[in-house]
Amino acid sequence: MRWPGRMVSIREEGILDIGGRRIPYLMSTHRQARRIKLIISGDGTLRITVPPRMGRDIPLQFVNAHQGWIDQAFAKRDARKHIALPPDAPSKKHYSIARSIVLEKIQYFNEYYNHPHTSVRIKDIRTKWGSCSSKGNLNFNYKLQFLPTHLIDYIIVHELCHLKEMNHGKNFWNLVVQCIPDAVARKKELLRTQVY
Repeated sequence: MRWPGRMVSIREEGILDIGGRRIPYLMSTHRQARRIKLIISGDGTLRITVPPRMGRDIPLQFVNAHQGWIDQAFAKRDARKHIALPPDAPSKKHYSIARSIVLEKIQYFNEYYNHPHTSVRIKDIRTKWGSCSSKGNLNFNYKLQFLPTHLIDYIIVHELCHLKEMNHGKNFWNLVVQCIPDAVARKKELLRTQVY
């Protein structure tokens, strides 16, 4: 099976017994992979990416040799807050809801900051909640609608402040805490929160 538009093909999936924990796994081949890579996905699946033409035994031996890392990765995962996406996500409805939330929050917080921006886009971003370009374009992850309100506020203010300070220096954080005094605590909570 080959994933459309990607250089990945699924080789095998099943259950591994690692340290007394039954872990679903998905082994796939990536044409550009040069080594074995292990990732624990949001749903708790161990994803094993291997180079082309590598036999089955070597990746499984690699997994067994890295049981300590896998145990630590699951311990970190278990310490996070997990929010499950609805089965129909993403859909036009979710993009529309996210856009409404974002625009309302930008209008509210920008009454204080008054930072001009060029555009606002809602995207399906894998690794970020938001971003700000040097041209004043604001991008937000549609999944933020499933977060608690105080974390949404933090994300919006974070990106608004990048319109003034395109870095994470002292001046940037001084701007953020003017509207989000507990920004550090919210940042840590957001890092512990996973939506999948």
